[in-house]
Amino acid sequence: MQHSISGQPVLLFLAIIPFILYVRSIVKWRARARGRSLPPGPTQLPSIGNMFNLPRFNTWVAFRDLSSLYGMSLYSAYGVGDIIHFRILGQSIVVLGATDVITGCLEKHPPTPPLECVQRRVVFCRYINNAYDPVHRETTHMFLARLLRDPSQLDTHIRYTLVRTVLKIMFGIEAEDNNKYTLSVNSALEGIHEGLIPGKWLIEMLPILRHIPAWMPGAGWEQKFKDYSLDGKTANRSGLHTGCGADTTYSTLQSFFLAKSLHPEVQRKAQAELDSVVGSQRLPDFSDKESLVYVQAIVKETLRWQNVAPLGLPHSTIDDDEICGYFIPAGTTLLPNIWACMHDSDVYEDPHIFRPERFIRDGKLDASVRDPSTFFRFGRRVCPGKYFAEV
Repeated sequence: MQHSISGQPVLLFLAIIPFILYVRSIVKWRARARGRSLPPGPTQLPSIGNMFNLPRFNTWVAFRDLSSLYGMSLYSAYGVGDIIHFRILGQSIVVLGATDVITGCLEKHPPTPPLECVQRRVVFCRYINNAYDPVHRETTHMFLARLLRDPSQLDTHIRYTLVRTVLKIMFGIEAEDNNKYTLSVNSALEGIHEGLIPGKWLIEMLPILRHIPAWMPGAGWEQKFKDYSLDGKTANRSGLHTGCGADTTYSTLQSFFLAKSLHPEVQRKAQAELDSVVGSQRLPDFSDKESLVYVQAIVKETLRWQNVAPLGLPHSTIDDDEICGYFIPAGTTLLPNIWACMHDSDVYEDPHIFRPERFIRDGKLDASVRDPSTFFRFGRRVCPGKYFAEV
């Protein structure tokens, strides 16, 4: 009996420890937050948080809808914006749904998650300038010739042209169909393409998942993630990473041809402008760009209508910070909802309709309309795909 009584204080102490730790964490949290609350979001469940609230398909659309439901409307000098917060297994995720909020926040918080070879060093490398115009001119003419010979292989022609451009610019190599150089670049671009698929790697939003053993059931994605990371590092060392803009351009060109097939009237207007400015005796050249207003508007509308990376690239905060008066803990994943910005009906009338005319006023490009190339840059970084796509 004495043994039982003497053991009670120990058991009581062990029972109190979790409560003490909980209170301590609350005190520390309040000290860090300094009275600021987290951004609004769905109600969290114990331990798992918002695991069942995180959308799996068309996440950019779902995030926009959730922002309308839970998000805060920001009325400021910038306009209206949305911020929504999720917490999953202890990891905070903040989705930013307004251009001015995204730009201001990500210019202040440049670091990105660790899939650097697939997304950061890869996407934000800088190499495009006027010195490469002859290469683009040559490969473009070759693309058109191949397309005339076999229009049914559009996808293959686009991929080959981009690979050829990368090899020519980086190594001075003349690419041929299915030779070892072409296959190597294609393989590297495949990894980049996989890495850029929105929501493809949940590990980027939930770093805690990196500690899950690869042998556990359902964890096969971890090995694939590592494989693409290693492929990207190899490409980074070899210089292939510099062709990263080619993959975003590949998706943009697919959207371009899709838009032309869905809207033949747009194609007719573009052809009329080309006939007027360029004529029928030669192909368009870089010197014609400023005169091809409608063609430039088509490029802008393509970038707006079908974003190649609707959720941009995930960023993360290094220190505790504040966004629009809300507390943002260190290590928070920041997701810019580029799709929501480019389909904001307050900025673009009928945003789901492909309409290049929205960028033209009095026969010139309208500078007052938000430029969709916002997608390609935050702060000091500019994606080479912007120039690649325009070329």
